[in-house]
Order: sequence, then structure tokens, then C-alpha cells
Amino acid sequence: MDSMIPPEDDSAVRALVQDYFIGLYEGDVERLRRAFDPQAQVIGTVRGVPLRLDRDAWLQRLSSQPSPSAQGERFDMSLRTLLITGDVGLAAVRDLYRGLWFTDHLSVARLEGRWQIVCKLFHHDPA
Repeated sequence: MDSMIPPEDDSAVRALVQDYFIGLYEGDVERLRRAFDPQAQVIGTVRGVPLRLDRDAWLQRLSSQPSPSAQGERFDMSLRTLLITGDVGLAAVRDLYRGLWFTDHLSVARLEGRWQIVCKLFHHDPA
């Protein structure tokens, strides 16, 4: 952690990342909806196939599949790097989701007084 990051921002962004993890793992679309800015983009690759969705299309896609917790998958998600500069930041995370490993770069911003994910860039890490 950069010692210049105010502790309250560090805590708030870490809580946001935890909401992201729990939302993904439990398939909690409403938790994820609150974590992401309404105009957020989700961009990346799965098994080499490019994907670009807005927040609501991504959430609809997630809600159409069983959650990892419902399938008995172990919870294995971790924050790797957190950078915050003023009202913007980047959280690099690694997560197991439905049997696939991903590296996500979550761009975050303080908008209207609260931290939100504004862009999720992700890469499926083939085993």
C-alpha cells in the first residue's frame, strides 16, 4: 500500500473489491449493480474470445448462469495490487470463477462521494 493513500480511501476501495468478490461468488447481481457505475464497461477475453459489454448486459449474462457458490466451487479470489491517486484507482485481482482463472483490472473512481468500479478489464488465464 502506498503510504500516501488516505486510510479511509484504502478501506473504502478494499470494501468495494470485497463486494465485487462476494457478488461474483454468490451471483448477487444487486450487490454487483451497486459496486459498478451505471455506465461501466466490461472488456476482456474468455477462452480467447473477445467480450465487450456494458454493466447491465454483463449482469444479465451472470444472472443466467449458476453462481460458483451454488455449484460448490471454493472461494478463491484475492486482491493483488491496489493503486489510488486522488479520486481514481486501480485494483488488480485474481479470481476463480466457474472453474476458470481470471486476472481482472478494476478501474475505480470516487463518483458522487462513493467509490465505484467504472471499468472491468479482464483476461482468462488458461490452465
